[in-house]
Amino acid sequence: MRIGLRQIKNIATALAMEQLFVSKNDIVKGYMSRIWVDTIDIVASSMAVLQIHTNQTKTARLTLTQ
Repeated sequence: MRIGLRQIKNIATALAMEQLFVSKNDIVKGYMSRIWVDTIDIVASSMAVLQIHTNQTKTARLTLTQ
C-alpha cells in the first residue's frame, strides 16, 4: 500500500514490456537493447514535460490548439 496500486501496475507493465526485448541472437539483442534505452529516455522526458505542464496549469489534461 505504500507504493500504491498504480505504481505497482506501472512496474508490472514495464517488466512485461522489457521481456518483449529479450533475444538469444546477439545482433538482435544489441538492437533491442538500444531501442529499450531510447524508449526509457523518451518516456522519462515525456513524464518530465507533463509534470512541468501539470505544475503550471494545475491539470494533467492536454489540449490541442490549431
